[in-house]
Amino acid sequence: MDRGGAVLLIEAAKRAGVDRYVIVSSRGADANAEGDGFAAYLRAKGEADEALRASGLAYTIVRPGALTNEPGTGRVTTATGDGAIPRDDVAATLAAVLDRPETAGKAFLLVSGETPIAEALAALPSD
Repeated sequence: MDRGGAVLLIEAAKRAGVDRYVIVSSRGADANAEGDGFAAYLRAKGEADEALRASGLAYTIVRPGALTNEPGTGRVTTATGDGAIPRDDVAATLAAVLDRPETAGKAFLLVSGETPIAEALAALPSD
């Protein structure tokens, strides 16, 4: 889901009284990305991220690296955006974020690494 669907879901969440919103964005998301093709995707993702930040919802923006179908390891890094990550680990991270209110207001890159998910989330820098 890129910009349009994300914005509609943000609006629906607000109307429904939902106060926590976690979005799967993209590495390189940028509302000002120039060009066609993949740049249009990055622009749409960046615009969705900006709409979420402006929504007033408690948000977390997760920007995974290249997605793979490998089994998850439960170990990630949020320090760099270069690399890949199993879909299983992205899903586990999204679930963990919901249990960690201190991740609200943060955006981070996510790729495979050596740190258990809970530890990686606890080590996210303050904004």
